[in-house]
Amino acid sequence: MGIIKFVDQVELSYSQLGEVAQVNSVTMPMVDELCDLLPVPIRKEWMKIYRAASLEEKVHPFSLFMSYLEDERAISRRLAERQQRKSDKSIRTHGSIAEPSSVHNSDTQINRCIIHNKPHPTEECKLFLSLKVTDRIKEVQKSRACYRCFKDHQMKHCRSKSPCTICDRSNHNSLLCKNQLVAATTSHSSDNSAVLLLIQQVHVADSKKKVTVFFDSGSTGTFITHRAAKRIKAKRLRPVKLDLTTTGNVESQHSTYLYEVCLASSSGKPVTITCFGLDQITGKVSSLNLQVIKELFPNLDPNLFQRHSEEVDILIGADLCSLHPRQVVATAGSNLKVLEGSFGMCLHGTHSRLRLCGEQKSHFTQITMCSQVVEKSSEALGLQHLEFSRPHTFLTDLRPFRFLE
Repeated sequence: MGIIKFVDQVELSYSQLGEVAQVNSVTMPMVDELCDLLPVPIRKEWMKIYRAASLEEKVHPFSLFMSYLEDERAISRRLAERQQRKSDKSIRTHGSIAEPSSVHNSDTQINRCIIHNKPHPTEECKLFLSLKVTDRIKEVQKSRACYRCFKDHQMKHCRSKSPCTICDRSNHNSLLCKNQLVAATTSHSSDNSAVLLLIQQVHVADSKKKVTVFFDSGSTGTFITHRAAKRIKAKRLRPVKLDLTTTGNVESQHSTYLYEVCLASSSGKPVTITCFGLDQITGKVSSLNLQVIKELFPNLDPNLFQRHSEEVDILIGADLCSLHPRQVVATAGSNLKVLEGSFGMCLHGTHSRLRLCGEQKSHFTQITMCSQVVEKSSEALGLQHLEFSRPHTFLTDLRPFRFLE
């Protein structure tokens, strides 16, 4: 195994340990076992670095070792590229027809998909979004892309400081988070305080109307209720047949429509999205105690965060994750944050003082099987409350749809 592939394997393990906050569980004897697999010159250089390390780094050496390996991998890549350029130059000098070598350049690769190597962002690639989380991680590893932004550089050099919107860790993108399903379905913490999902009131472009939007990174599609589409006069594009897989791997087929909706960003700029129509996306949405919000965030207007509708009108999935709120504006405690995105600010997380108001039960009219499965699974998990009031649906997979003739 070459040094580059070896470091890729170690980096994957490092990333997985980071997801469960266990990087410091790797001891020096474990690092020594990895080090023994390296060439002698690299082992000697590592021992010099280790001797000069601080006491904390010697006790928990894996992060330091990973940083050293990344540097060695970068050197190996540069040497390989230099050798390739020399080889290409030699071939051209002798009159052979040869393509110039592909030189690693993070600027030219900045918006290229890691799967297709084409100029569209990885986080918007339909094929990438259709993969399971474990398969997405494999694709990132295979392409040697950054785990945080999918661009062509090492993660330690990544300029993006946005943490995962699901688990709040900074060592991976939310599309690679293995906690997606749990984070998106539960709405009460272990102490029975409310867990607020990414729900926000958004203005419709060129209108005084608003819609309630749920940003769901666990869904591979974007949806709108037929009722909301009619209310805001969304443009109906075409009829489609839609295959859905919801929580519990329940599959269902729907004859519906594809809609075009124009929303207004916080700056007033129109943002056009396409959505699949459903009779209902979730159950009733709970309102917030504005007095508590005001006390937790005294410098912000609590009315910005209130849910003015009893149901979610639009669900924006991972296919439009660039619209999801990510920028941290303020925090209350360690687990409640105000996040800002294209459409303004919303709350995300939990706090011991948070309680939801006005929970009501609501049943689906179309996806009845999904309602039954979630009802059973919530009892099995011991979850007494869900933010969207049982039964609740969580759209996890959108398979290719067919246009109706």
